[in-house]
Amino acid sequence: MPDHKFDTYETGVYCVFDVPLWRKIHKSMRIDYDKLDVRFHFPTDEEIELASEFIEKYLYSQIDFLKENNSKLTNNQRLKSLTIIEAIGIGSFRLVPPIESQQIQAFESIQSKYQIQYDIFFKPLSKIRSISS
Repeated sequence: MPDHKFDTYETGVYCVFDVPLWRKIHKSMRIDYDKLDVRFHFPTDEEIELASEFIEKYLYSQIDFLKENNSKLTNNQRLKSLTIIEAIGIGSFRLVPPIESQQIQAFESIQSKYQIQYDIFFKPLSKIRSISS
């Protein structure tokens, strides 16, 4: 967490992963913005397909399960399903650009059996691929 922020750098104590110790440690550091080497990963077609299958298998099945069984579920069963949905959401939000970005605005809805129910989650893969290329 930065203690002091300036235009070109910041200083503070940060949580970093120490490879030789194989654990997280807190370390006092100076981070120069100009020296950061940020490298973005653009997913392959196989990675996009895997992500789509993951969402189909886990996210939509949990949403359907909750919709169909909501009144019959115990609090623990409901909490388990909501925890799975929350974890997928948190993981997904780390991977997408800000909602105001051109990449997000370029997405278009596609037709599917879930489009009406889950319209926010459906974006054409061809658009995703063309943006990341």
